[in-house]
Amino acid sequence: MRRLVSILIAILSTSSSTNGFGVVRWDGSHFDGFATIDATGLGGLDFNLSAVGFQVIVVAADLNFPFTLNAYTDASNYTSLTLLSGGPGGYFIPFSAFDSIFATDTGLGVDFSNVGALEAIINTGGTTQAVDLEIQLVSVVPEPTSPCAAWTWTAGLRCYSSS
Repeated sequence: MRRLVSILIAILSTSSSTNGFGVVRWDGSHFDGFATIDATGLGGLDFNLSAVGFQVIVVAADLNFPFTLNAYTDASNYTSLTLLSGGPGGYFIPFSAFDSIFATDTGLGVDFSNVGALEAIINTGGTTQAVDLEIQLVSVVPEPTSPCAAWTWTAGLRCYSSS
């Protein structure tokens, strides 16, 4: 069984009266630069076999910011989920959130048993001006030892340690 487990530190810093955003892609190896995403580059990973969701850790942020996770089965079938960071902390995003009112499907949407690519957009659209942030992206949370299993949930999307 192939697993996608990726830990990445991303830092985004924009000066006053400046807007910016960052993009991180997991789409296999391709050499056309950053112009396009290879929507089937991961070869159809089955996330349902060993995971229940994604975890994003905001290490530091001076402002709240929107972030978008795009999960692809292929170029015609993917789902975009946009959420708002509430500052530093751990954000558990269950796969079921991709079926919520915060998500938008293209085609049939993502099939988590056949994932072709993932994309994280930090400060979506550059909407938060003069933001400085550092995040740790952890692609999948394994089942059944999810770090949020014994945590307190807020709005069904963010969990906080209760210990």
